[in-house]
Amino acid sequence: FYCSMISIDASKYRFAILSLKPIPYLSFEMVNNMKVILVPKKENVTVCKQQFSLLTHFHCTLFSLLLRIPFNGELESTKKFYLIAPLKDREIDWHLLTNMSTKREKVPFEDLVIRIPNVPNQNKSLFRVQCIDKENSLSPFPDPLYKDYIDYFEKKHNLVIIEETQPLISVVRLPRSFSYLRTSIKKRASEHLMKFPKEFLVTESLQIDTYMAALPLPSILYRIESYLRNEDLLSTLLPLDPNLALCALTAKSAHDIHSYERLEIFGDSFLKLAATTFLYEKYLQLNEGQLSCLKADIISNLNLHNKCRKANIHLYINNVQFEPNHCSRYTMWRPPGFNENAQRPLYFKMVADVIEALIAAYYLESGRERAIDFMNHIDIPIKWQLPPRETFFEDLFSSQHEELEKLLGYKWKDKSLLVEAFTHTSCTNAKICSFQRLEFLGDAVLDFLITQY
Repeated sequence: FYCSMISIDASKYRFAILSLKPIPYLSFEMVNNMKVILVPKKENVTVCKQQFSLLTHFHCTLFSLLLRIPFNGELESTKKFYLIAPLKDREIDWHLLTNMSTKREKVPFEDLVIRIPNVPNQNKSLFRVQCIDKENSLSPFPDPLYKDYIDYFEKKHNLVIIEETQPLISVVRLPRSFSYLRTSIKKRASEHLMKFPKEFLVTESLQIDTYMAALPLPSILYRIESYLRNEDLLSTLLPLDPNLALCALTAKSAHDIHSYERLEIFGDSFLKLAATTFLYEKYLQLNEGQLSCLKADIISNLNLHNKCRKANIHLYINNVQFEPNHCSRYTMWRPPGFNENAQRPLYFKMVADVIEALIAAYYLESGRERAIDFMNHIDIPIKWQLPPRETFFEDLFSSQHEELEKLLGYKWKDKSLLVEAFTHTSCTNAKICSFQRLEFLGDAVLDFLITQY
């Protein structure tokens, strides 16, 4: 296996990803500026069958508890394959794995994840032991409707306590794994203490500290898989910074800390400028109305939508909210060994918006020419080359135009441009073009400069 160690907020490496394909060094942030670093180890990890069995047991137990979902029993046959392993001093913690699988070393039940399967409304939750209470099942119940805990469990849940003198155990519900990729996280509710007889408690093989440390893992793995998936897309396009690519491919509906909205606004403005400039330079005899029709064909959502699908970019759009414990028909992610539903809605404009966001991403990383290269790559044929300009009416430059130059504080090299800019369409002089074409170009330039600012 290739081995990549995971560090969260500069803490010790508690977990590693064992994969069949190499994973590059990655660094990214999650909610509340939580910093995650993925560091590949130089040496590969080779395991025997027994060790592989220990790893799969840990992997499946961990995610079954974190996500509250059953293991489907098909770990090796899944399309994506990797295992999560616990680390100690940057090496796989085989001692922990062996204890989990064989229970050679007895771990105090206070340190283990607890289930209470026979009590309704509690059988889907996980708990940790807060303390061993001095009270027992014969102690008075807080609610006067019940005589004692024996009376409560019998009348309320139809459960019989066998050992009446056994001490009660105070437990607290463990938090579920939630999305660390949202724009914000709600504060957790205060811990509510509950008491149960020990015979109702069932211990899992996973220790509390391992469970708590693993809470961000689903979000981390989801993010890593997104980076790797986008890397596959970029191999068919042009190289791009992975964080910019992730942002450009993430819709607002994903409720992620990343979203293409700002990029889409900028990309839309640059696309209009590039298309306007290209058409202005190519069709010297067309008026504003004719140029506007040609531009509309280039920048329309229909055209961008078709280009996106033709390049298969739409397959990589992230538009579904990541919720590790949310059982939605659009649930997009599960770790290897667990059923994954890949259904998701893709809206028409969303697909077009992603193209504009990618245009902006290429522009921000490498400039105008790179953004135009990307447009040409996906079959939006735009060039940005200024042809030699012929001066048609510089002889019409007058003293009034000289006053304009003083007012504007700029000396024009091609004075015919100033003449054209101040010529209204009502002018009947055949030698002079009206300002319509320049207005067509200037509108796009102004929009881009304001958007860029």
